[in-house]
Amino acid sequence: MDMSPASSPPASPAPEQSELPPSLAGSKPVDATNSSTRSKSADEANSPNPDLNPAFVPPGMHVNEIGFLEKKAFPRVYRVDSGLNRAAILEHGFEPSSHFGGIKKMISGDALIVSETLEGARAFGDSEFGAGHYDLYEIKTKGLKGASLKDNVYFNPAFTAKQLGRTPSALKEMAPREVAEGALEFREAHIDAAAGDPARIRLIERGIPRPQTPPDSDGSTD
Repeated sequence: MDMSPASSPPASPAPEQSELPPSLAGSKPVDATNSSTRSKSADEANSPNPDLNPAFVPPGMHVNEIGFLEKKAFPRVYRVDSGLNRAAILEHGFEPSSHFGGIKKMISGDALIVSETLEGARAFGDSEFGAGHYDLYEIKTKGLKGASLKDNVYFNPAFTAKQLGRTPSALKEMAPREVAEGALEFREAHIDAAAGDPARIRLIERGIPRPQTPPDSDGSTD
């Protein structure tokens, strides 16, 4: 997940095992490729994602120029921070994310790493900072483009598996915590960086920041 400094704090974004879509829970997955039973058009052959059958792209989504499924159906998302940058975030907002570790940036242009759900954000916060030691923000994102890792794992499995260095069948069998360094469990999504505007941000839970250890300290008391 993103660990950007100061006013670009870490995000999060993870489903519980019980929330898994059918393709990850053992049911027969959507045949989003179907490439062996039909010929590809010239447009599909030149597409950044020629293996995805357009007939299986869900309503409201489209394949973007990178090859991921993208949509504008995010009314709100969530993001956590250590709590040390609270004043700067509330005044200036979040800067675009600069580190995309689990999964590469899924949309073009500047993006902000977020979680689609409160549960996903808390899962990341608990893992990264410890329960009760982070601030939780709600961000209004209506009308902004974004890409959801869960959507892409479910509806765009061949392309997404390739980005993660897996096969679609291997990806299907992985637990959410194992996918993209935990990003699936954190319900990671990448949203247009305009979401970082302070007017869109609301602090909904305050944590107690952990004390900072000086860089040259080994933690000893001698």
